[in-house]
Amino acid sequence: MLAAYQNFWRQSFDFKNRSSRSAYWWVFLINLIIYLVLTTTFLLSSGLSVALTADVDHFSAVTWIALILLFVWGLASIVPMSALAMRRIRDIGLSPFLWLVFPVSIILGEFTQIWAMIISGVLAIVYLIFTLLPSKPDKMKPNSQIKGSLIVTTGLLVLISLVLVICLQRRSRLFMAQTQISQ
Repeated sequence: MLAAYQNFWRQSFDFKNRSSRSAYWWVFLINLIIYLVLTTTFLLSSGLSVALTADVDHFSAVTWIALILLFVWGLASIVPMSALAMRRIRDIGLSPFLWLVFPVSIILGEFTQIWAMIISGVLAIVYLIFTLLPSKPDKMKPNSQIKGSLIVTTGLLVLISLVLVICLQRRSRLFMAQTQISQ
C-alpha cells in the first residue's frame, strides 16, 4: 500500500508507462482518506468557529490551516493523479485520450441542468469501469512521453478554463440577484 503511494509520487510526471489496478486503487484509497481527514477538519473547525463566536465572517486558525492544506494538497496532486489515470487507461489497452472522460464528467457535474448531470453520471460510471478492467499487456500501444504530457496539459487547461467559466457564471448570477434585491 505505501509502496504504491510512494511510486505514485515518484511517477508524477510519467505519462507513458502503465499502472496496475491495485496501484491505482491503493492511491485512490489513500488520497480519499487524506481528503476526508482534511475536509472533516475544515468542516468541524469552521462549524465550531461559527458556533462559538456566532460570527460567520471569522474562522479559527485551524479552519484556515485545514483549508490551505486542502487547497495545496489538491493542487499538488492534480498532475500526479492525471498521470496515474492515463497510465491506468493505457494499461487496459485503451487510448490515453480517454483520460479526459474523468475531468469532463466533473465539469459537467457542476452544471445544474439535468442533462449535464445525467451525462456526468454516465461518464463517471464509464471511467469507473475503465479503472476496474484487468491489464492487457499485449494491447499496450507505444506512446511518447510528449504525447502523454500534451494530452494532460490540454485536459488541465480545458478543465481550468471551464471551472473559471462556471465560477464567473455563478458570480454573475449572484451579482444579478443582489442587484435585483437592492432595487
